[in-house]
Amino acid sequence: MKTPIFSILVMVLVLSSIPTGCSNSSATSDAGLDAAQDAGLDADHDGDADCQDGPPIHCLLQELTASSVNPDYSPGKAIGLVVGVATPGSRYVTGFGATTPGGSTPPGADSIYEIGSVTKVYSGYLLARGIDRNEVALTDSLEDTFGLNVPTGTQRPITLLDLATHTSGLKNFPDNVLYPGAINPARNYTVALLEEYLSTATLLHEPGTTYAYSNLGAGILGYIAVTASGEVTFDALVHREICEPFGLVDTTTVLDTIQLPRKAMGYSNGAEAPPVDIGEPLHGSGMLRSTGDEVLRFFEGALLGTDPAWTLVITPYRDSPNGVNAKTGLLINIEDPEGKAYYSKNGDVPGFTSQVVFTLNPPAVAVLLSNTANTRGLYSLAKTILAELETFPDF
Repeated sequence: MKTPIFSILVMVLVLSSIPTGCSNSSATSDAGLDAAQDAGLDADHDGDADCQDGPPIHCLLQELTASSVNPDYSPGKAIGLVVGVATPGSRYVTGFGATTPGGSTPPGADSIYEIGSVTKVYSGYLLARGIDRNEVALTDSLEDTFGLNVPTGTQRPITLLDLATHTSGLKNFPDNVLYPGAINPARNYTVALLEEYLSTATLLHEPGTTYAYSNLGAGILGYIAVTASGEVTFDALVHREICEPFGLVDTTTVLDTIQLPRKAMGYSNGAEAPPVDIGEPLHGSGMLRSTGDEVLRFFEGALLGTDPAWTLVITPYRDSPNGVNAKTGLLINIEDPEGKAYYSKNGDVPGFTSQVVFTLNPPAVAVLLSNTANTRGLYSLAKTILAELETFPDF
């Protein structure tokens, strides 16, 4: 689970000459919308139209999400909620509520949201791709992959597996942030500052012994994946290893002029919230923007059982306090309450809340993206949706 400090930490990618995420032209953005429409996704959305006029899956999702959405805003509920579901051979994305408080236009399959710490699963996947290419190994130490001036335990150094399972002993976030005030204190955080912090940091516990959620550790892991790959930025590596193979065009850290009109405004306590803005060396902890359609497409890859990188991501490695019989994979939580594993990751940033949950038996995934901070109950809602899909016909 996320600690409150990360909900206010953010920073800007300044290397604008590098391709940003999955975005490169107006043609690709239009193609993304066309692909959503060709797949039968509800890209336009009829808002409050009579559900009898919609497909059965839309009516089901409208019923299940009704108590979680209030376009006029109320604490704990989403002003606007994008919902994506998929099973083998079926997928659907729709939106409920509104894009603005008191509005009547719901978000769409191509609305771009800040997905917060769901980004960490993308970092875990990038690490797995690096392992597949023999660029890194889970047993590699932080000393070997980052540099000599890093903290170590008394028994052994921090490994990449420690970073990927929140058992490194590192704090949740570095102390030497620059930007003053409560909003975006990590703005302009650099590699030099990260090196400076690690050279004097003290571990909270011995590596590999105790779970302690660390945005810092996840960010460093993403940075290591980037440097090991030979790419310059997290964005560039996401583009190469995720966007291109999965056919994504709107998954990025910085939006272009074509994407900006589709960017959802985020809200906190009913007021507009600042965008997420994290320093480049920590982008892998929570900087990605994406659409409900594209988040769904990425996580559908885990359902197929044919991607060795996804297999590494969802392997249970260490114990986790987040649920019954819980474990951690590579920056993903695995809960097994009744002999059935639920793989999940949530995100909560100043104006957005996100949740992804999937199962392999039966294979199904639910994606929930809210344009409202601190939207409550999304994990339970996603599990309820998955339970309903078990007996729901193809859609």
